[in-house]
Amino acid sequence: MCLFTELSNKYKKLGNKEAVEVIKRISPIAWVHINFLGNFVFSIDPPDIDIASMVAGAKLF
Repeated sequence: MCLFTELSNKYKKLGNKEAVEVIKRISPIAWVHINFLGNFVFSIDPPDIDIASMVAGAKLF
């Protein structure tokens, strides 16, 4: 499950074409405020992320 796909599906179902177009233009590659400097620890058994609940609470407009 992908966050942007789920957001897009949510707003398509709601008939919000403006929100769908905004989501189409969002690119995680363009997030210049993210830096990858430092030490990172990646867990072998990462926790489950509930994307559905994140999308349910998201409001773009």
